[in-house]
Amino acid sequence: MALPGNSVEGLVDAPQTSGRDGVSCPANWHPGDDVVLGAPKAQAGLDARLADETVELADRYLATGPGAPG
Repeated sequence: MALPGNSVEGLVDAPQTSGRDGVSCPANWHPGDDVVLGAPKAQAGLDARLADETVELADRYLATGPGAPG
C-alpha cells in the first residue's frame, strides 16, 4: 500500500532537518513546509527574528519559518 503524499520522505527528512538546522518539524511535515524555530539565545537573535518578514511570530519565543526546500 502506498503512503499518501510521500509520507516516508517526511519521516526520513524531519529528523535530519531538526538535527542539521536546530528546528522542530511538526507532525505531517514535508520538506519545504514551515518549521518551528528554536528560541533566540541573545538579544541580537531576537532583534533579527523580529526584523525577518519570513518568520511568523506567535510571541517572542514561539515562531515558525520556512524550512529547507526539499
